[in-house]
Amino acid sequence: MQGQLNNRIAEVGALETKIKSLETILESKSSESTELQNELKRYSDMINSFQANEVDEFAILEEKAILEEEICSLKEQLNCHVAEIKEVETRLVEKAASVEHFENQLNVKNTELLRMQTEYEGKLADLEKKNTELSCKVSEEVRAKNALRSDCDELMTSLQR
Repeated sequence: MQGQLNNRIAEVGALETKIKSLETILESKSSESTELQNELKRYSDMINSFQANEVDEFAILEEKAILEEEICSLKEQLNCHVAEIKEVETRLVEKAASVEHFENQLNVKNTELLRMQTEYEGKLADLEKKNTELSCKVSEEVRAKNALRSDCDELMTSLQR
């Protein structure tokens, strides 16, 4: 019995050692489990972050698409405005050429009018000179006529006497 008891004590000692070993393993496994749980939580957080980023990226891509459409629309409007401005510029250049041509015609007409004015002023001066000469002649004629009338009157008076 003593042998059995010693065997049993040895078995219990071996079992206690095994239990301690298993407890150490359990603690190690528990620590590993905690580490794995922490790692799992970290990965889960990362996945959630990536999913949020994917949602953000999708929203960003949608916003980018909308902005690109708006940019295209604005470019089209800008191109229309540029075309209109070029059209107006072309018309302004044409109008400027027309105005310049008209100015040239006016300058030619003005020069012609100045020449004609000078010519008419010369003719007017000649006419005024002739008018003065004619006035002088008329005055002389009137004086001569008056003198003749006076002579006639004197002659008639002397004939009547």
